[in-house]
Amino acid sequence: SLRKTRILLEDGMVLECYEKLEKREKQLEPGSFLRCHNSFLASCRHIREMGRTEIRLSGGASVPVSRRYSPEARKAFARWGMRKVL
Repeated sequence: SLRKTRILLEDGMVLECYEKLEKREKQLEPGSFLRCHNSFLASCRHIREMGRTEIRLSGGASVPVSRRYSPEARKAFARWGMRKVL
């Protein structure tokens, strides 16, 4: 079944489409987004703070970090940060 996917843009606009989040995730540039929750992806370049239970984005929005996705999300964000240094 398809669910509504909402995409929050930099300017605050929200795009809505009906497709699985996994499908959208596969269309994105590898390593530039991380999965932090069953229902959320976050753009690495817009992460300002990564806490234990939530991520704060540059526009002020926050998204949850689930226990299930937390370890891999942290690793993905660290890898992205290392890419920016090199």
